[in-house]
Amino acid sequence: MEVKAITEITKMVHAFPQQLAKDIRGLLLTYDQATTGIPDQAIIEAAQRFIAGLVSDQNRTFAPSVAEFCAEARRISELLPYRDMPALPKPKQERSYREDERAKARMRLKFPLFQVAQAKGELAKLAKANAEGVEAMIILAGEWGVPVPEELYGSNDDEWLSARNRSWAEIERNPPKFMRKNPEILESLGLRGFDRPDIPISRSMANLGRA
Repeated sequence: MEVKAITEITKMVHAFPQQLAKDIRGLLLTYDQATTGIPDQAIIEAAQRFIAGLVSDQNRTFAPSVAEFCAEARRISELLPYRDMPALPKPKQERSYREDERAKARMRLKFPLFQVAQAKGELAKLAKANAEGVEAMIILAGEWGVPVPEELYGSNDDEWLSARNRSWAEIERNPPKFMRKNPEILESLGLRGFDRPDIPISRSMANLGRA
């Protein structure tokens, strides 16, 4: 053992004066022989832990036997190689199946929106909707007559109806040309009133809530 290890064992022995050995030198030689092969760092820490009363099931009145001390020192020596190892990376959070499907659906919506925006010269408007979030993109899709994947609607019926009604409200306010030319499409969607000024918008939108 090095001097530091011998010093710590000596402190430990003196920390329990009830059984202080008369032959300290002989006792230290016994510790030295018994701890052969155990790193000095483990010996030092074992002595410090016994002095502080941190060893499990230790006798707080009497110093540990040589065997008890060696057992604690060996336990610590087994842990030493792992102290300098780099910490394991945090596990990646797995996205839920629904989140993956929504991400794919958003991409399916972005591409046709981009095509329409490019044709209309409205790329800035698309960029603004994209920055504001999915709901803004759904409303823009309704305004431009772009189909919206169902995966992008809310997780419950109320959210789904709210998002759908917002997008269809934009269609009713400013319907695409192909819808104006094909009234049967309006009927199939439950949107009536584009070509009927006598029917208020509120009545037309009421159909959405019952769809």
